[in-house]
Order: sequence, then structure tokens, then C-alpha cells
Amino acid sequence: MPGSSTGQPLARDMAVSVLTSLLTLPTELLQEIIQYLDNLSLIEFALTCKGVHCIALEHFFSREKVLIPSPDGNWCSTPLNSPVGVMKALRVSLFLNSFSTLQYCFARDIGRFLEDVTDMRRLLERQSYIHGLYLCFPFLRAYSFTRIDRMHWRQALTRALDAAIQRSCQDIVVSGTDQLNYLYEEPRDVDPTHRIRTTRSMQLKKVTLPPKYPNKLVSVCMFNAMLLRPTFFDWTTSTLHNASSTLKTLEIMCQKSISAEYWQCLFEGLALPELTTFKIDQTMYETPPVGVSILRDFLLRHTHITSLELHGVGCPDAKLMPLHDTPLFPRLVALSAHPSWVSALLSKMLASGSFITAENAIIDLKSVVLSTNSHFAGVPDFDSFNTAIQQIAMFPPGSDITFSLLFMHNRNRDDGVADWITEHITLGPADSVLGQLKSVSRFNLLSKHMYLFTPDIIDLMPSFVGLFPHVQSVAFEFNENKDAILNSSYLGRMADACPTLNIVKAGSTSVDLTETRHNRS
Repeated sequence: MPGSSTGQPLARDMAVSVLTSLLTLPTELLQEIIQYLDNLSLIEFALTCKGVHCIALEHFFSREKVLIPSPDGNWCSTPLNSPVGVMKALRVSLFLNSFSTLQYCFARDIGRFLEDVTDMRRLLERQSYIHGLYLCFPFLRAYSFTRIDRMHWRQALTRALDAAIQRSCQDIVVSGTDQLNYLYEEPRDVDPTHRIRTTRSMQLKKVTLPPKYPNKLVSVCMFNAMLLRPTFFDWTTSTLHNASSTLKTLEIMCQKSISAEYWQCLFEGLALPELTTFKIDQTMYETPPVGVSILRDFLLRHTHITSLELHGVGCPDAKLMPLHDTPLFPRLVALSAHPSWVSALLSKMLASGSFITAENAIIDLKSVVLSTNSHFAGVPDFDSFNTAIQQIAMFPPGSDITFSLLFMHNRNRDDGVADWITEHITLGPADSVLGQLKSVSRFNLLSKHMYLFTPDIIDLMPSFVGLFPHVQSVAFEFNENKDAILNSSYLGRMADACPTLNIVKAGSTSVDLTETRHNRS
């Protein structure tokens, strides 16, 4: 028909004419027009031609507070609860040629997860190099849940992660919600014990899937349980094994239960000869599922660790840590754990020659944190605190150690902290074990999760700090009671109780006591 032969060219000519008219407009007027477009319309408009591409997408990124790298920058970052179209806009942007770090916060709309992850993979595949990938999953409301096929989700996310690893990614961080249980659990028709037995057999035989690309991971941080649940477990274990020659940092913090079989399968046979930082935190879970013997065996294979944190992982007996012929953790710089772990480790380190307790000895250990195990627990075992402090007291004077107490208990429960502090104050510096801490130059009081220090504990702190013979600074690492701590009267009590004390810090504010003492003299 005649109409059909001329209709399409005519429509194209009209579209070109309209677009040409737009491009003849001043940039300021064009920017005014695009402000009325929603996100998806703005992206479609940016794809029409190069003339409006940069203007439209730059407006999109500015409006949605997306940080794109400057010519000399390397970060690409999205805001929390990323708006509709952010990842697609990043993928189609022609001027976003190179960045080395991507931080993406998924939206609360779970229906967009697959689309966003697919666009992310395509974006990463355009890059020649990726240094870090930081993914944050949101805390979802009940009505936000939309079913996604488990295997499609696994394939989409692991392909995106693999795209980053293939481009020599060094840092991977996955954080956020553990609410999407149906995406992580084992399908009903799969026997989880068979999978665990098969994976464990491969590990014990040192058989892992050969990497399809160079794996140069240096740091892996899992701040939710997703990558350790059945859907992703095989991928995670294979990736860690393939990164054994480069991985230096492994951090795990789970808010959901991981079965003991999976923990054992993860750590059993895992050897990371370059590992220097190992942190595991299960304080948000009521029953710590990580077995003490599992962790013990893993630690004894990695005695070169320099920074070690163990929270919510059970309380070991010192007898469970065998004495090595070689020094145990000779390069340890920072140790943060329940006092039972600190006692078990330090006693073996002292006995194995990791430290030399001569008067002029210089040791690597510079920070020790004693923490309660979980805010679900009852009254802490303060005898274990005293035992651990006795181990710290064996360090030589002048070791310049930062000693910290970390409490993470329910604020609505009497946990006995005030009574323990009062007991030491009553004993005095001559009889309290705190009076023997000649190696401690800094003391920090920390809180975590639901714990808030009551006013009576804050009021006891000047007398408590006064028990330390050589402390020079005190830090209250929380913002509660900040005004009371920085009050001139309270600072005066600190100055009087501890003559060696110079600095008091509350939150982010530090006060030099030199002026306080001068004003009181």
C-alpha cells in the first residue's frame, strides 16, 4: 500500500526534526526541560543521541545523589535504598568509562533485585579493572517480599561477583539484611547433608573447582549470612579456596543461624597462608553455633594472624589450646574476644615464647579488648575477666597497650557490671588486679548493640580509672552521657583520681586535662 511505504520514513523524519529542534535549544533551557522527566524517562531520553546523553545522565546522577568518579577519582557510590533506574543509568552511561570501586545499596523493592544485579554485571564487564565491590542489601518490610526463583538469583549474583573477581577485584563486602531466608535455604528436594559431605570430601582431598580466571582477592567481608547459606555456600567455599594464595582479611558477621555442619565444612581444610586479619561475630544470635574446636583447629593453622576478633563463638578451656613448639601468634597486634579466649590464647603465647617478659622487652601486641559474649547471655562471668587481666598484667612495663572493655548486654537487665567495678574500687590499687597493669597506657570503655551504660556506672569510672598505674588516656566510645562526662566537675574528678591521665575522650570530643588541672590549682 502507498501509505505503508511512506509512513515509517515520515515518522523517522519527524522524530529527527523534533530531536534536532531540541539540540538547537540553549543548554540551560534543555536542563530545565529534563527536570520534569521521571527516572526511567530520563534514561530513555539519554539513549536517544550523544547530544543529550551527558546532560540527561549527569542531571539524573545529581538528582539521585549518585557519586560518580571525577576525572582523577575512582569511586562510584549510590545512596541507601537506591532509586529506580540507578544501576541501569550507570550501565548505559557512556562517560562512565572507568572506576575502580563500586558501592551499591539495593532498593527495598525486592522485585528489582534481579534486574539491578544483571545491570551491575554488565557494568562491571565494561571495566578493565575493579579494586573493590561493596554491596548492601536493605532491611525489608513485610509487604516488600516478592518471590524470586532461588537458582536465578544465585546465578545472577554470582555472575556479577565473578565479573568483579575476573577483573582482579581485591575487596568484596556484602552487608545488610538476613531476611530473605527463602532465597538462601536449601530447596526441599535437596539433601543438605549430602551436599556437606560432598563439599567436605573435596576439601579434605584438596580438590576445588579450578578458577576460570585469576583470583586476586585480598579481603572478603560477609556482614550477613547470605553467602554462607545453602544457595551460595558452594560458590563461597570454592572462591575462598581459590583465593588462598592472596587472601589477607576474612570477616564474618551473621545475624542468622548457620548450622554447625556448615561451619565445619567452611573452616575444615581451609588454609589461607597469607591471612593476617580474621574476625567472626555471632553476638546477634542467641545460641553461638560456631564450635570452639572448629575455630581452634583453624587458628592453629593460621598462627601468623596479626588482628583477631572472636565474638559470640563460645568460651574455650585453656587446655583446648595445645602448646606449640614454635611461638603461637608471634605477630599478633590486636586481640578482641571473650576473656576466656583471651586467657587461653595469651597463656599459650606467653608459655610458647611468643612474648619475652624481660623489663626491656618490646612486644607486637598493642590492643586487647575483653568483651561479653552476647547480649542474649545472662550475667557475664567476671572471674574470666579477672583471669584475662592477670594475663595482660604479665606484659612488661612500657609495652604501650590499649586495654578495652566491651559490653554488649541487654540494657533492661542487671548484668552485674556496676558490682564488678565497685568490687575492684573497694580492693584498691594495691589488691585489685587492675593495679598490676603497668603495660597499659590507654583505657577504652565500649558498648555495642543494646547496651547503654547507666549513670551509676559512669559515676564510678573516675575511681575505676584511678586503679590503672600508668594510664594516660581514657576514651568513652559512645555518645550517651557525653555531656555528663565532659562536665568540668566530672573531668576534675578524673584528674584527681589519676595523676598520669592526660586525655579524656567522649564520643568524638577530646579534652586535655592539663587545662583542667591548671584551673583547679
